[in-house]
Amino acid sequence: IGPLLPVCKGVDNEYPTVAVDSTGGVNVAWCRREDGEDHVYLSRYDRGEWSPPVQVSKRGLAADPVLLCDSEGTLHLLWPHYARGEWHLRYASSKGGKISAVREIARASGNDRKPAACLDRDGGIWVAWESDRDGDRNIYAAQIQEGRVLNQFRVSDSKSEDAAPTIAVNKKGDLCVAWHRYVG
Repeated sequence: IGPLLPVCKGVDNEYPTVAVDSTGGVNVAWCRREDGEDHVYLSRYDRGEWSPPVQVSKRGLAADPVLLCDSEGTLHLLWPHYARGEWHLRYASSKGGKISAVREIARASGNDRKPAACLDRDGGIWVAWESDRDGDRNIYAAQIQEGRVLNQFRVSDSKSEDAAPTIAVNKKGDLCVAWHRYVG
């Protein structure tokens, strides 16, 4: 293990996530609290230094970002965003330092939180999250391809509390989702 390399200074920097891109650059996304709001930032370590942090999210609160890098070197960033009294999932991508427009992934009444994401063999992104949109907390999933949301569906259907999903796609292309369930 090499020396510690701080990405940024100050307090209230939390929820880091890291992805290594196709050129070996280390990319980090995290949340930073400023002026009463939490925003998602992105920075890249290359050739011995960190790039200046770039703010990805706007107005509201952000938490728990997830960062992936595909084989083309495109970064994919997902996070829950709180505005107008509810949490909804947001998505942005970045290639060559240029950040795409931010899009909402899940927009239903209720709170969508705790995203997990993976890439499939075709470069598609799969995301799973917990949501209380139907009154009980259940797990949902969706595929994102070329910045568009496809195949959004409910994974669990329980009167118990299902939470904290994790997701993977195997070599055959089968989607695998695991989560924990509060019973009692």
